[in-house]
Amino acid sequence: MNCWKCCATILANLAGFVCAEPSPTTTSPNVVMILSDDLVCLVDLAATAAAVAGEKLTNGAAPDSFNLLPTLLGQPNPTKRDSLVVMSGKGDLALRQGQWKYLPDLAVADGWEAGVKKPGAPEKPALYDLSKDQGETENLIQKKTELAKRMAGLLDNAKSAKTTRPL
Repeated sequence: MNCWKCCATILANLAGFVCAEPSPTTTSPNVVMILSDDLVCLVDLAATAAAVAGEKLTNGAAPDSFNLLPTLLGQPNPTKRDSLVVMSGKGDLALRQGQWKYLPDLAVADGWEAGVKKPGAPEKPALYDLSKDQGETENLIQKKTELAKRMAGLLDNAKSAKTTRPL
């Protein structure tokens, strides 16, 4: 399997990926396509590389890295991630889970361009349905309050945990 093609595609679309591998039964340009909706991240390359090498990550190493090898091979992945904490260039966190993205404070959620938040300024949380709004233009925080509360709790738990992957 040419893992570089898989990695390139993962980099291009972190919400899911297509893995192309030359067909072993022919010399034609046919490819076998493996489709996945698994939530993946660059941080997962550490655990995946360890699995490819037949090694296990030591405790404390790459604490948020999940092994994607089963997914890349088109097999069920018992340890795939349910949610993903994402970070802006300034270190502000958000949470992805399925089609949803939760941001605890839009005032600091502008990546590299975020300004300094004024002391005492109220938080402006946001919730987006990325299956319908990839541009993050419709904040659903008022319409999906229970979902937003649940995702806020997941983000808080992830921030206080030593690891987000099963050991």
